[in-house]
Amino acid sequence: MLSGVGNREHLSSFGIETIVNLPAVGTNLQDHVFLGNSWLVNANFTLDDLHRNTTFAAEQLQIWEANGTGLIGLPPTNQFGWFRANASVFKDLKAKDPSAGPTSANFELIISDNFASKRVALPAEGRFLSMVTNVISPSSRGTISLNSTNPFDAPLVNPNLLGTDVDLAIMRAAIKAARAFVAAPAWADYVISEFGAFANATTDAELDAYIRDNADTVDHPIGTVPMREGSGGALNANLIVKGTVGLRVVDASAFPFIPSGHTQGPTYILAERAAELVKASLSRGLESGKV
Repeated sequence: MLSGVGNREHLSSFGIETIVNLPAVGTNLQDHVFLGNSWLVNANFTLDDLHRNTTFAAEQLQIWEANGTGLIGLPPTNQFGWFRANASVFKDLKAKDPSAGPTSANFELIISDNFASKRVALPAEGRFLSMVTNVISPSSRGTISLNSTNPFDAPLVNPNLLGTDVDLAIMRAAIKAARAFVAAPAWADYVISEFGAFANATTDAELDAYIRDNADTVDHPIGTVPMREGSGGALNANLIVKGTVGLRVVDASAFPFIPSGHTQGPTYILAERAAELVKASLSRGLESGKV
């Protein structure tokens, strides 16, 4: 935007000359929605011990630096599940299913051997099991806009997480699925109780309040320079910015829709495809992007 590529009206409000009028730039921001739901557990050790005990954490770091083993080398989780919401969720709201299709997930469950929250600090005591619930095919759309003409100033970001009733309903469905999973007999001797505000959220209204108070981003933002035909797109099929010559965008902002899974792999795929496009274009010279 600072270079003059974006919505003419928005750029003009900052006195920036419009080089290419592309209203789609900065729109279409999408992200997965994160919510950590925790249970107190009957355990001698969880990763909470690593987070609380700085001496123990330093010892584990030394082990990892010495030979690449120990707790520091473990992922925070290796157990994921992707699920569909019941069709009644969309029927009751008279809303369209925002996922890519009948085999695409609406939400994700992640099992974590520790207290998992981006809003609440780790409690001083207790060991925890968490079921992270993520809205993985959101319908909400946010924006990124300029804050000033200073390139060192952060932009204004409105993620608009849970901006639609259907996204909120999907998160409710995910929490209910997590509770049903942990209520299985196999957990009976391990799980003690739900913890914190989560334990007090039982009705749909209470769940909605709990979700709004505790949900956050998964840090998978995409889509603000979308590859799409027509006025809703900023890139053509060759990843070239429309109205420019030889200027490509090769990152997750090019996705028109957020993947119903983690974004790192698809971003690698996009980069590999972009490399092929660039190599193929070397013999043809610079390519232009038609508006």
